[in-house]
Amino acid sequence: MRQRLRLGVMCPDHLQLQFWQQKVIKQMLDTGHVELVLRVHPLEERTKINILKKLLGKLKSPQTLPFTFYNRCWVAKRVPCKRSVDAEDMLGGLPSVFVKPELRGKFTQLFSSDDCASIAAHTPDVLLRFGFGIIRGEVLDIPTYGVWSYHHGDPRMYRGSPPAFWETYHDHPVVGIVLQRLTGALDSGLMLRFGQVTRRGSYANTLEAQYMAATEFAASVCKEIIAGHHSCDTSCIDMDKDGQGPIYQTPPASVLLSYFAKSLYRRWTIFLFKVFHVDIWSIAVVKKDTGALLKEGLTEEDDITWFDVRSIQNQDIRYVADPFAYKHGEMLHILVEDFSYSKGKGIISRLVFEDGKFQSGVVPILERKWHLSYPYISQHAQPDRYSLTPEMVERGLQEAYECVRGTDEVLSEKQDSIGINVVDPSYLKHAGKYWLFCTKHGVRSSDTLFIFYKDSLEGSWQPHTQNPIKCDVSSSRPGGSFFTYAGKLYRPTQDSRNSYGGALSIQRVETLTVEMYRETTVQIVTPLPDFPEGLHTLHIVEDGLAVIDGKRYQFAWNGAFLRRRTSRATQQRRRLLKETAKI
Repeated sequence: MRQRLRLGVMCPDHLQLQFWQQKVIKQMLDTGHVELVLRVHPLEERTKINILKKLLGKLKSPQTLPFTFYNRCWVAKRVPCKRSVDAEDMLGGLPSVFVKPELRGKFTQLFSSDDCASIAAHTPDVLLRFGFGIIRGEVLDIPTYGVWSYHHGDPRMYRGSPPAFWETYHDHPVVGIVLQRLTGALDSGLMLRFGQVTRRGSYANTLEAQYMAATEFAASVCKEIIAGHHSCDTSCIDMDKDGQGPIYQTPPASVLLSYFAKSLYRRWTIFLFKVFHVDIWSIAVVKKDTGALLKEGLTEEDDITWFDVRSIQNQDIRYVADPFAYKHGEMLHILVEDFSYSKGKGIISRLVFEDGKFQSGVVPILERKWHLSYPYISQHAQPDRYSLTPEMVERGLQEAYECVRGTDEVLSEKQDSIGINVVDPSYLKHAGKYWLFCTKHGVRSSDTLFIFYKDSLEGSWQPHTQNPIKCDVSSSRPGGSFFTYAGKLYRPTQDSRNSYGGALSIQRVETLTVEMYRETTVQIVTPLPDFPEGLHTLHIVEDGLAVIDGKRYQFAWNGAFLRRRTSRATQQRRRLLKETAKI
């Protein structure tokens, strides 16, 4: 087991880095197991001839000049992560090696034996590549764990440049990010980490999200190496395995104009749709064997009973979502988020299902000054009670409630400090420890998974060694309670690639320890025709019985007003909670 890793940084500017690059290095250093030992720079003379060559090279492709101008004068100002920052405090005192790579072809660079020897003299364990071309040859084998490089794009679908543009142009729902160990081939290294985030509408916003989402990748791999769980060789995935996508180049002026037209059309279409529509969720009881659900998902032929959400929309547009349930005799008690557009917040309510139908209306059981959702149910030490731990991001901390089975009366509450503002907290008792799976409130609440653990209910939550565990919008955010089948542990997750809560992705937990977590996707559960726009919660009550939710759009002549009122109510509640906390 290694104690420290020696890091070298390959960058084009002596003491300048882009903000995201600086953050990558800082997070590696913050692990406490990485030390900077070297910086490598290209030896390039800024002569008038070299500057003229670069200028003439751009003039050879006049069709791409409009995009270059747009990218530098407009996009660059709206992508803070790519701005240059002074890295003298970080890199200033390091030994420097200036290399003069030999250019082979248009992009390939080979380092001379003398340059390789100069780098090897510092015995780096990792070289982190920022800049340079396609590096091949002896230099790739100098570091113990290779030369690492970020590729901003999913190489199975998008290669080349510019990052994030072609995904935005093609309306692709997600953009990929790869941290790879270079092998010399174009976009065909050994994959150390892979992630994907949702497209953020505009090219600039998507680019910002793409670059910032993966800044933890390198630090995460370093922690695995130190723990002895990563070799950067046999434990990697060959990026050629799933095939390679086409290589894209800088778009010509005609494509740029088309992009502007498509963007304008897309924005107005979405705006006009939201003006007259709101999201409506409902819940359903599913009678289907768990094994069949894992094998084939849900189909129209399954025994599914939907709650008629219109029955609670008398004077207010409301919906119910996030179902969690338990059996009480022959009755199924279902706890849900009960959201009211007029109030702009949700409470926790109960529905009862018996004899194949919903027996009563929605009964409120828990309401607070802040929004409540995701009423996660856990076993209690006393068999006639259960623990209720709803999501409460506006509160800024978690509260656990002790409730009575059958009446759902709330008896007591207990605050539970975790250290971050958690989203969809899902709890598990496994291997003698208590586990918490969640995402963090903010712009990345759908794509980055965190795990915490403690030895006893009275203990304090400790962050998992690998945190953040993964960055993947298709399988990070929790989407229901853990369940076991055939001796295996499963975790429902939200697949938000196409839209928020668009589908469910069921993960099989392969490894769960304080140092390692691994899971595998076994099934994607897509929405059903009755509620075709989303499905983001699954709770297995017992084998053959489950509850789910679903989303559809409902026409509302005042849809824009309802959305705006909800947003304003949320902001006002958060402001009041902050002022109360200061007092």
